[in-house]
Amino acid sequence: MRRPGGAGFELRKLLVPIAFGHDVDAALTAARTLAIPYRATLVLLAAPEPPPPPASRLLPETTALTRQFELDDLRHHLAELAQQLAADLDLQTIVADASPTDAILDATESLQRT
Repeated sequence: MRRPGGAGFELRKLLVPIAFGHDVDAALTAARTLAIPYRATLVLLAAPEPPPPPASRLLPETTALTRQFELDDLRHHLAELAQQLAADLDLQTIVADASPTDAILDATESLQRT
């Protein structure tokens, strides 16, 4: 509960993990609703799921190449998304070569330092 004379809420950066297999539009609508009034930077984060361990052990070079293609594809999709949103938002994009959970934790720690 806010108290009169208390410190106001300040939203500077809003981290939005993006999974293109899910409802991205709903996530972005909610994020825009928060970010625009506060003039907050919207930080879009994408991180592919790691490959299954058996594939990584049996086909390490193929797995690494496939991972690179996935990361490049995510960069492309995030860039397109950022271009669509750039008219009324300050944006930052991150494509992480880590599991989604680790990528979210790393981005949260990194954003707190800036």
